[in-house]
Amino acid sequence: RGMDEPTKGTQVHRLQMALAKRVDEETERFIENFGSLIKVSKINEKSELYRDNFQINSNVENMINSGESLLQIAFDLKQTLLLSDFRSIHDEVKFQDKILREKKDSIDSTINNISRQIDEALLELEAEYYSSRALLKTIKDG
Repeated sequence: RGMDEPTKGTQVHRLQMALAKRVDEETERFIENFGSLIKVSKINEKSELYRDNFQINSNVENMINSGESLLQIAFDLKQTLLLSDFRSIHDEVKFQDKILREKKDSIDSTINNISRQIDEALLELEAEYYSSRALLKTIKDG
């Protein structure tokens, strides 16, 4: 597969990140509505009963909607994990293993080439050393 094509693991990760964002947004809406509900619920002598009741009902309805959205998100997360998590992680591990094995083979090949070149260079140096030593011995003797 191409490097630009997202893997299943990447797709699952993106989906999980999107769901986490939705959880944050819905939780924030829930908390805002709860705060508004508390404000309206305070006893106020000058309050208008009908307006306050309407606002309370509106806040409660919004909280219920946020709660239902959070439940749906939890269900979506469970479905994602159950249906694709193990398989996608397994596929991703296999893909990464293949890439790393190819890199390992390439590195092993490079190391073998360097080792061979060092062996050749050492043999040349050794031959040069012994030939120059023999030459020095003949010069001393002669």
